[in-house]
Amino acid sequence: MTLSDRTRDFLVAGVFMAVVAGLLAVGWADGRGGEPFDPRAGMPLEGLETGSRAPSLELPRLNGGTATLASLRGRPVIVNIWATWCPPCVREMPSLQRVYERFGGQGLEILAVAVDDVPGVEQPDGRVEGIVSRFVDEYGLTFPVLLDPTGTTERRYGTEYLPTTVLIDRRGRIVAAEIGGREWDRPPYLDMIEALMEEG
Repeated sequence: MTLSDRTRDFLVAGVFMAVVAGLLAVGWADGRGGEPFDPRAGMPLEGLETGSRAPSLELPRLNGGTATLASLRGRPVIVNIWATWCPPCVREMPSLQRVYERFGGQGLEILAVAVDDVPGVEQPDGRVEGIVSRFVDEYGLTFPVLLDPTGTTERRYGTEYLPTTVLIDRRGRIVAAEIGGREWDRPPYLDMIEALMEEG
């Protein structure tokens, strides 16, 4: 028995749709605009072992100037690698802002590294106007936002999924690395930040 061309086309389309539905069901995404699935979520990233020195970081600030991780030695730091097109990144940003409002006055610094391919256009005064600046304005973010459209930070930190957040102590050493969006102002993540603040 042979299938007609039309029946064969329907079968091929049905198999294709079943494969796509299966991939979506486990949260697969291409890393640009979807919500990535990571079976290692919550596990340390390769090369970011607890107690190891945090990779160096030197990037332009959204509002002008340059930020370096080395200049923050002696302060606890949260490095958050994110993008405006990443849904879990967007969801966790308000909680990072609340953490900054609570602990920023006690010395905590948050460096939010935006890896958008086209973060904006530099203005004569050094500020960058574009999608990232609109996002920062919309969410009322007051911590430093850094721009890294070439992905330097992702390579140095071994980032495969967004967001990735790294907690760094006052000596510049990694305390924790988390993959995926978190509510940073709620336990157990708030407990992690409070412990970070208490370390000498």
